[in-house]
Amino acid sequence: MGNKSSKYRKYKSLDVFDAHDGGINAMELNYNHKYLVTASEDRSVRVWSTLTSDLHLILEGHQHYVSSICLYGNYIITGSADSIMHKWNIDTGECVTTYYGHAALINEIICWNNWIFSTSYDSTVRCWDFIDATCEFVLQEHTRSVGPIAIVPNILMKSSNINPLATRMIVTGSADKTAKLWDLQTTKAIVTYEGHKSEIVCLTVDHYNKYLYTGSSDATLRSWEIYTGQAITVFKGHVASITCIKIINNFLFTGSADHTTRCWFSNNGTCHQVYNGHTHKISCLDVDRNIRKLCITIPFQKI
Repeated sequence: MGNKSSKYRKYKSLDVFDAHDGGINAMELNYNHKYLVTASEDRSVRVWSTLTSDLHLILEGHQHYVSSICLYGNYIITGSADSIMHKWNIDTGECVTTYYGHAALINEIICWNNWIFSTSYDSTVRCWDFIDATCEFVLQEHTRSVGPIAIVPNILMKSSNINPLATRMIVTGSADKTAKLWDLQTTKAIVTYEGHKSEIVCLTVDHYNKYLYTGSSDATLRSWEIYTGQAITVFKGHVASITCIKIINNFLFTGSADHTTRCWFSNNGTCHQVYNGHTHKISCLDVDRNIRKLCITIPFQKI
């Protein structure tokens, strides 16, 4: 009958990037995959060459551990437990702008057009001007820490508003067990996604901006229709919190506190592969769009 554990293939690490003096909290590949950027408990951000695995830059300036990063063009935006964000030049390492306003840990950062959106343990989402660092507005309907965030088109817009922000909406997940869809014109939540039994830790949307996927500390991944809030599928298989998620084509990749990464078929919730090997919680992952070439996972430890 064979060993049931042989159902899934085993994969080996290709490169190890080793220099941080603390756990890795976030990582991201830049737009041309020339650099891999990692943020750490050691208060630093490190920029690595993906071609040689050599260390390119060390970014230091935060007074507490670095919790989040976002790569946008030639810049790296970093958020920290010191409640501050910095913007760095990825080629020179120069800190060019600092953003003040949050009252607690920065959980996640994303960029679109001329704006930066940040979520925080202070239960808010802030929108910032990318250039001059002014805060445009604050979203305040979640009742606990706000973590993951994504941008989607505003297909509900009824007027030909010339404000670029009116063409977009954002989705956020929270420790209050809900996710919300926000209208950026009114700064109000118009859809609330309810069903998880614990904190929403990560989320993503499909490439057609039709479906939302949320990962939770209840060990499940759930899918929803974005603009109606209709629940669709519950993905079960992980045995501990789902900590990170990435969608590539028709596949979803999830990392978990159960030390594994899983690959799922996004349309039906079937698990396609399990990637084993780490001995700690998977804190972040990224996947090359040519999924036959590269899958990167980072444990909550030095790498």
